[in-house]
Amino acid sequence: MTTIYKIQPKHLNEHASLYGGQLLEWIDNYCFAKTEKYKKEAGERFVTRATNCEFISPIYVGEIIEIRIKNEKIGNTSITFEYEVVVMDKIRAKGSSTFVKLFNDKPVPILKDNKT
Repeated sequence: MTTIYKIQPKHLNEHASLYGGQLLEWIDNYCFAKTEKYKKEAGERFVTRATNCEFISPIYVGEIIEIRIKNEKIGNTSITFEYEVVVMDKIRAKGSSTFVKLFNDKPVPILKDNKT
């Protein structure tokens, strides 16, 4: 599954390339949206535990990026999404984001039968 963004001038840093913080926001939002299918009860939520991103090469205005989830690793109380950021079939960034499932601000198990 992927999500797509077109880089606009408002997304650039002082070097005229995509601001890394903007990319991290998009990645976090996309991965967070993918946690929805693992909620079973009202009041359950996911929070970002860790993010790791390797910026491989700059991304410029007008380029269209795809954020691709390559793998989901489900632990006891967390999910780690491995992703790639691709422009015209070239990987420009890659990494992983981990989310923890909480209920009443305490980690709770992700039941394996939640997977769809």
